[in-house]
Amino acid sequence: MKLTGQRKTMLTFNEYLNEALVTFNKKAYPKYGQFVILAGGSGSGKGWVIKNLLGISAKVLDVDHIKELVLKSDKLRSGLDKKYGRRVGKEDLKNPEFTSDLHHYVDKELDLPNKEKTGLRVGVTNKNLLPNIIADNTLDTTSRLESLCSMAKSLGYSPENIHIVWVVND
Repeated sequence: MKLTGQRKTMLTFNEYLNEALVTFNKKAYPKYGQFVILAGGSGSGKGWVIKNLLGISAKVLDVDHIKELVLKSDKLRSGLDKKYGRRVGKEDLKNPEFTSDLHHYVDKELDLPNKEKTGLRVGVTNKNLLPNIIADNTLDTTSRLESLCSMAKSLGYSPENIHIVWVVND
């Protein structure tokens, strides 16, 4: 509420709204060459931000999506099931300890994120027409940030085209 003289009035919808389109290098919807590191805590709304606030069309690298694919693949999840001594399910993703173990399994044992990165390298044939990429993650360590920036540079993205968008939600 805001005070007007002695009267209290309700905020209008437009006064309450504080969202904006995020642009890259002062351009909305650049066609190519941008690498966006989308960071924020679990449940912060990164997926919603991608769909509604980022002014870019891009391939999204999302480790959570990879985790879901592992759970859907009988071949990939067999090692995970052996580790836990039971068949794990999607409901286990709500358990932080399991999710942490799954992240480690996908990242270190299966090495799927690096295989996806290798696929990106193969797909990049013209350094002047690099595809837009969004790396969706929690960015919970500085080493993760360093790794993503290093990967972007190795793919040919120039530092001025590597962006960090941090999603904060209360």
